[in-house]
Amino acid sequence: MKTLLPICIAVLFLFAPGFHHIQRLAPPKNAPSVPFHTSAFPESKTLPKYITGTVTIGPNDGVIVLHTEVTVAEGASLVLQPGTTIAVAEYAGIRVLGNVQAIGTTTNPITFMTSELNETNRNWNGILFEPTSTGHIEHAIFHHASPAISCSVPGKITLQANTYLFGNLDIYGSC
Repeated sequence: MKTLLPICIAVLFLFAPGFHHIQRLAPPKNAPSVPFHTSAFPESKTLPKYITGTVTIGPNDGVIVLHTEVTVAEGASLVLQPGTTIAVAEYAGIRVLGNVQAIGTTTNPITFMTSELNETNRNWNGILFEPTSTGHIEHAIFHHASPAISCSVPGKITLQANTYLFGNLDIYGSC
C-alpha cells in the first residue's frame, strides 16, 4: 500500500487535465531533499496584500503567487478568469470582505494550489469569506488547502462543481 500511493499521486500529476502547472511540484528523480519554503514559482507575479477596486486575473498573467494573506476589501472585487492558476505559500490565503468571482469551466478550471516544493510546507489557509462578502466559485480545483473554503454567513456564497485534493477539510462553515 505504501508504494501504491506515490505511484497514484505521480499519475495524477502527469495525466490529470487542468494540472499543467502542478508538474513543477513533482521532485526530480533522485533529487536531494528540498529546503523548507522553496517556491516552485520564484519568478511569478503576485497580488497586492490589500485589494481595493476590481482586480481581474487571467491565464495570460501566468501563475500568480501569494506569499502572505491577501485581503479583498469591502466594495472591492477579485475576478479570476477560466484557466487562472493561483499558487499559495504555506499558511497564506485569501480573506474576502468584498467579492470574489472565480468561475472556470470543465475544460478550463481555475486552479488554487500550493507554491511550496517541500511537501512539509504545502498547507495553505484557503479562502475565507467574512460576513460582508459575496462570491461565486465554480469549476475550481483546490490543492493542499485546509480548509479550502470557509464561510461565516449562509446564502452569500455560491459553490459549484469544485474539486478538493490533498487538504484536511474541504468546506467549513455555512457555505
